[in-house]
Order: sequence, then C-alpha cells, then structure tokens
Amino acid sequence: MGHLSGSRPPGVHSVYVLAVVDVGPLSIIGLRHPASFPSTLSNLRKIDRQPALFTNNADRLSTFGGKSRMKLHSRKAFTLIELLVVIAIIAILAAILFPVFAKAREKARQASCASNLKQIATAWMMYAQDYDETACMSYYYSADYSQEYSWDYHIDWNTGQAYDGLLTPYTKSGQINKCPSFSGQTWGRPNSGYAYNAPYIGGESYYGIAPVTIGGLAAPAETVLFADAGYGSPLNGCQYLRAPSDSLYNYGKAHFRHSGTANVAYADGHVKATARKYNYSAPDTDCGSLSQDDSAYDRN
Repeated sequence: MGHLSGSRPPGVHSVYVLAVVDVGPLSIIGLRHPASFPSTLSNLRKIDRQPALFTNNADRLSTFGGKSRMKLHSRKAFTLIELLVVIAIIAILAAILFPVFAKAREKARQASCASNLKQIATAWMMYAQDYDETACMSYYYSADYSQEYSWDYHIDWNTGQAYDGLLTPYTKSGQINKCPSFSGQTWGRPNSGYAYNAPYIGGESYYGIAPVTIGGLAAPAETVLFADAGYGSPLNGCQYLRAPSDSLYNYGKAHFRHSGTANVAYADGHVKATARKYNYSAPDTDCGSLSQDDSAYDRN
C-alpha cells in the first residue's frame, strides 16, 4: 500500500510523520499524525477496492474524506408547450418572410424581362438599319396561309414546327422571346410573352398596311414598340399589340404581370415599367391598354 517514515525529536510529545501513500496512479503526500494512520489507511483501502467509481485522479481526491462530488447528468426533453411555441414562432416568421421572398423573386424576373425587351428592341433597330430604315414587318403569310413569318418565329402550320423569326438573326436566340413571368397558352410558339406594335409600327400585311420608316416616327421615345402582352382568363399569349381603337384589341392587350406593372420597350430603344393601365375589364383585369386612346401606339 505504501510506506511511512519519520523521527521524533527530543522533548517532542507529538510526532508528525511524513506519509507517502500510493493508490494506483495516485500518490498522496502529507504530514499526518500517527493517530490518524489507521483511519487514513482504512479510507485508502476502501478507495483502492472501488476503482470503477473513479475516472481520474481528481475524482479520487474528491472522494477522499468521504465526500463524493460525482455529478449525474440527465437530458431534459422539450415539453409539448415548448414545441408548440417554437412552431408558432417559425410560422410567424414564415408568414412575414415568404411574401418578401416572393416580391424579391418577382423583381428579379422583371429585371430579366426588361433585359429581354432591351435586346429585342436593339435587334429591331439593327434590322431597320439593314433595310433602309424600314421597320421589321409584324408578320406575313404564304399564299396558302400555311406558313406564318413573324417577328419572333416562322410557324409551319402544316406541321406545327417553329423556326427562326424575322428578328432571330439579330437576337441570336429564341429564348429572349419568353418573359420569365409569363405562364399561358403560346399557340405553337416555343417562347412567348411579348407583342410587337401592329399595325402602327410593324404594319399589317393582311390588310395591306406597310411597316413605318424610322424617320416617320414623330416621337420614338413615346411610341410603344414591344410590351408584355396577353389576353383572356386563363391567359393567352399574343404576338401583336393592338391599340384601343383596333377591332382586334381584345386579342392584343398589354399584360401587367409584374406586380401590377408591365415592361415596355419604346421605339428609341429604352425600356421602362409602367403601371398605367387603361381599358381593362373582367375577367382579365391584368390586361389592358397603355393609353386611354391610341396615343401610346401612334404619335403621328
């Protein structure tokens, strides 16, 4: 167990002995009175017989003297009330944040839409420069009306196949013809969402109306060129934007799909969002004209 060593000086009635006790990896060194040896050794024997109760020297020391400091840890589970409170807080945060995220996502889509319209307007201007300052035609048909050649696509109505449109050589991609926020009937077109101002700018070959020349536009910065468009409920896509006085107006309206606004490209090339909606009615209240009369479509 250990060893004891000491001496008794002359004239000293009580002797303290240096004790060195080894208990496994533990050594206890100290001055003890001889009278305390039996109880001390007895305690040490008890300690040495129960090694499983200790995990380190500190635990052995804390037990020495009969005082145990071992702590039993228990895991406390959440109560039902606590769980319900957490769920309620999450629900409240979701109700607050989800609309914010939805608005942010729609803003991103609107920005992408504006970029598409800017590229289409630039392609339109490049086309006009290549064709003696004459605007791209809205559309024209083959003699048997089986082929539609439009600003966005060439549609073979015999097969339903879509090919490059009149502006595609300048846009280089049909993907920009799709508004990211558009969801509706596309009438055979791979991408849809925008309409071209017909007949005031692109003309109307069916009625013998020729497209305008760039010099013939009195106020290009105020004349609609392309816009978010659609009609009906459920929504249908359309490719030709109609002024309020046009007999086909109900099939060529601007669509205010971006949180109550519509992106519009003007004949000078700039793009902006507008919330000014006119001549709308149920059930397609998100669709209307860009001016009360024809002034936004024809400034001459």
